[in-house]
Amino acid sequence: MALAIEFKNVVFKYPSGTAALDGINLKIEEHTKVVLLGENGSGKTTLLLHLNGLHMPTSGEVTILGKPVNAANIDWVRTKVGMIFQNSDDQLFAPTVYQDVAFGPRNLGMDETRIKERVEEVLEVLNITRLRDRQPGALSSGEKRRVALAGTLVMDAEIISLDEPHSGLDPLGCLEFNDLLDELHSKGRTIVVATHNVEFAASWADECVIMKNGKIVGRGTPEDVFSDAEIGRLSSLELPSFVSIYNELEARNFVCKRGEAPFDIMDLVTKVEAPSIKFFENSEGLHKGARVALAHSRDSWVVAPEGTSDGEILTQKDGMAVVGLDDDSAPKKGEIVIFKVHDNERYDERVAERAKKLIESNRGTKIGAMGTNAKLLAKHHAISLDFGVDVINKAISYASRGVDVILLASGNMAEYAGKKVYKICPDIFFHYVNTKDEEML
Repeated sequence: MALAIEFKNVVFKYPSGTAALDGINLKIEEHTKVVLLGENGSGKTTLLLHLNGLHMPTSGEVTILGKPVNAANIDWVRTKVGMIFQNSDDQLFAPTVYQDVAFGPRNLGMDETRIKERVEEVLEVLNITRLRDRQPGALSSGEKRRVALAGTLVMDAEIISLDEPHSGLDPLGCLEFNDLLDELHSKGRTIVVATHNVEFAASWADECVIMKNGKIVGRGTPEDVFSDAEIGRLSSLELPSFVSIYNELEARNFVCKRGEAPFDIMDLVTKVEAPSIKFFENSEGLHKGARVALAHSRDSWVVAPEGTSDGEILTQKDGMAVVGLDDDSAPKKGEIVIFKVHDNERYDERVAERAKKLIESNRGTKIGAMGTNAKLLAKHHAISLDFGVDVINKAISYASRGVDVILLASGNMAEYAGKKVYKICPDIFFHYVNTKDEEML
């Protein structure tokens, strides 16, 4: 895979002589999601500011898509790399949202007809057309963040860098913004985020880069980084809550998948208890190999006087037993149908009718939507949704409890959803419905 970004022994010193970056060597591949983590003053924001030439190295070199970031290339670089600042007010200055988003291409001399087409297209993609004539200063934090992102996308930036993108957003706004970043990544963008939010980093990133005192002290997948005690020691990195819980459960021998930190709550659940294994306390008098029937009582498993979930005790120690369920006793799981909505289908009556037909023929299912086109299809055609944020985890949660799910998913988000379902819980059956192939319905 080609490189999107490369830092070659980069040093950056402020006029005072303080080194904010101290010998940074970093390669980021195209179409990846990378998070920079570290305490205040570690160099995260300074590194981001080098991506589009707002800072230039004191020594060393930064390249974007193979070209050096220098005075000769700076205009080209800034069409390829867009940056969203922590405070969106720092980059919103025009009287209206439309004028703000149009500023970049207009500054480059783009034809006005083409500017209008591009701006209207980006506003629709980000679902902010309604804000077109509003004053940026009167918008909410989440709306400002989307407008700033629109100003980046209208330039057709291939690389998007964001500094603390969740700052000022409420929990729902954070989840919605995460979904938006996933959608942009599914369309081929490389995304680099500087953040303190370790929960987001663990569940979202392909790779985490850990910084301290202007140096990179660790990097790797979230599972690797948050499992490495040495990286945590060097960086004073706070662990995500679900990793801390996993570590405590692992120490007590309550996990069935050991040695690799979970990347979110749902992954923690699958690591703690396999679908065919149950744990229960107060098992005195029982022994390995004994046959038992289980019942669920007050959020825990107990031996049932006569039950339907039969299994064999795999191990028993200190009053804690682990029971392997028989194949026909394991909880039945629901199915997930992923209905793909292509880019040109958001207002398509025929596609909407097929979605409604699928939903009608599967009564009792939970309906979710991820991605702008899928959500617009549901909104425009009055398709009632049960959930629209944190969609994949909610779908897995329902299916794990035996409830069938239909997901409306925009374009490449459909494949992204399928891959994540399989990664977290490979025993859940899912399949795609491609709206361009009527036979599949």
